[in-house]
This record gives sequence, C-alpha cells and structure tokens, in this order.
Amino acid sequence: LADISSMVLNGQLNLGNRFAGSDVDVDLKVSDLEQLGQLFGEPGLPAQPIALSATLKPNGKGLEFELLDGNLGDIQLEMKGDIADLDRPLALDAEFDVVLPSIRFLDFTAPDIDFPDIPFSASGRLHNEQTLTRLSDVQAQLGRLRTTINGDLGHDDSYNLVISARGDDAS
Repeated sequence: LADISSMVLNGQLNLGNRFAGSDVDVDLKVSDLEQLGQLFGEPGLPAQPIALSATLKPNGKGLEFELLDGNLGDIQLEMKGDIADLDRPLALDAEFDVVLPSIRFLDFTAPDIDFPDIPFSASGRLHNEQTLTRLSDVQAQLGRLRTTINGDLGHDDSYNLVISARGDDAS
C-alpha cells in the first residue's frame, strides 16, 4: 500500500463541464505517487513523493482555483486565479509559476504529438478584461529557448500577441 503521510479531501469535484459546481479542498502528502496510482488503477506514475494543496470554488458563473503547493520531485506548480464564466474559459485572471523537468509530462494533453524530452517552465500573469484576456510579460522556457509573450487573447478565439524568442535552436 502507498504510504500516505496525510490526505484531506473535502468537498465535491465535478469532472464534467470544466469542473462547474466543484467546491473542494485538497491537502495531500504521499511518499510514493506510483503506489498511490496503483491503488486507483493508474499505473506508470513516477515513484516519487508528492505534496499538493489546492482549492476549487464556485464563483458566480465561474470558478476560483488555487494550487499553492504542487511539488512532485522536480515538478513545481503554483497557480492562483479565477475563470469568470465557465462558458468562456479564456476569460480568466491568473498568476502562475510552473516548472517541469520535461515537457513530455504534457503528453496526456495531446496524445498525437511527440513532445521532446527537454525542460519546460512558464510564469506570468493573465488579466481578464471585458472581451479579452491580457498576457503581460509571460515568460516561458523550453530547453534553451526563452520566450516572452505580451498581448491579448480574445474571448472569441481571436488573438493579438507579440512573442519574442531567443535561443540557439528553435527546431
């Protein structure tokens, strides 16, 4: 069995409709994520400790979220913000800081893409305005490629972004 140092799950998590109606607090410390995954029929998770503190709360037609301490070995996650309207998920305010030892950890988001095995990090702030989300000085690094992103994401799927990149290889 997995050695669970502590686990507190309190509330309701709705996995459908972009987590609408979810109201949950999570505080988890586990010495071996691989063993915990096996308990729930999820093989292949890393054999590393994990610490996670998170909340999801309804906020009008939207959702507030906070991930204060997401640590899994070299993976570091810090996020805080809210989605104003779950029918328009791009309408969000958020602060984030993400560090992944390999972008391959994102394979589950796009199974048809063969992500390279190189480090990834991103940090910045998104600010929701009436019809757009403004990105201000968002920093991302993929291997030795560094980018800065400024501009707007329209809630109608339009965008106006300035992306500056520097590095020795963008392939």
